[in-house]
Amino acid sequence: MKKRIDVAILATDGCIGSTVHGLLDAFACANACAAERTPPTAPFAVRVVSPGGTPVSSYNGRQIEVDGEIAAAVGADIILFAPIMPSTLPAGAIAARLDALRALLPWLRAQSAAGSCIATSCTGSFLLAETGLLDGKVATTHWRAAQAFRERYPQVVLRESELITEDGNLVCGGGAVSYIDLAIHLVRRFADPALALHCARMLVFDPGRDRQSPYLAFEPRKTHGDQSVLKAQEWLERNYWREISVEAMADRLGMSSRNFKRRFKAACGEPMTNYLQRTRIAAACDRLVASDVPIQRIIFDVGYSDASSFGRLFKETTGVTMGEYRKRFQPGAAERQPSSATDSAAEPALRH
Repeated sequence: MKKRIDVAILATDGCIGSTVHGLLDAFACANACAAERTPPTAPFAVRVVSPGGTPVSSYNGRQIEVDGEIAAAVGADIILFAPIMPSTLPAGAIAARLDALRALLPWLRAQSAAGSCIATSCTGSFLLAETGLLDGKVATTHWRAAQAFRERYPQVVLRESELITEDGNLVCGGGAVSYIDLAIHLVRRFADPALALHCARMLVFDPGRDRQSPYLAFEPRKTHGDQSVLKAQEWLERNYWREISVEAMADRLGMSSRNFKRRFKAACGEPMTNYLQRTRIAAACDRLVASDVPIQRIIFDVGYSDASSFGRLFKETTGVTMGEYRKRFQPGAAERQPSSATDSAAEPALRH
């Protein structure tokens, strides 16, 4: 058995500080759990490093102390780095942030080539993609940053609905607090599943999370500059519950169907029919959280008469059924019974 598993956490100026300290706590918990075993499991030896070996200022303005510079991380079994920026930055700010960290790219490539597992979460995947290591490989990132990531790195297979992706020695986590999922995943990979489960229990954490799709919000593109398409979007968002065809919408705007289809997809990144479906799903999500209206009624109100069809579409998009979504995101919903017999009757059909 190896005596220890070396872990280096790379902190950079502007990084998300909670990830650095959260990873330290998660691995400390894993070590505490490992020490209780007979015989004890190899511990995780964790150090925090920075490019210059000096403390860095995190996104929240607090200073992060480090144990040394990146040279001390050479040969580590795992090299982790925190999200490098918020998920809401515009393209220009993303480029500037990456330019400021460009000196790290050769070093990360070298550590990967030497056999280190390179792992990150949230917007850290941008820095990993910038190295070229993710080209042709699977990755995830914060759902809010997915469009910017896809536009900047079309050669990466982005799966933003996934909470954790692993492709060879490259591991990515999704949203901001997925560093816990990432830590548990790495404990499972470098130690064993039993220790990972023990650690998750100690952290009172659900180790069964595997998707971030339930957390995704529909944020349509509105800055494309096509005023006719923008009018179509605004009409759909006000009238999503109505029946409307592509041909009828094109006619409303005085365009041919072919021209409207082309312009809508160019501006919004998807066909109008997909946009309408996503608008309806977003409306259903809002109503599930904000009210106790029966599920069947919500389905009808957003423009569907076939509960099974909409239920399948909802689950394909969010990863959970409508009932599960309500229980997860509506305060107190898990302790309450379905608001009516209609809910109870609808759920089996929605699980197909």
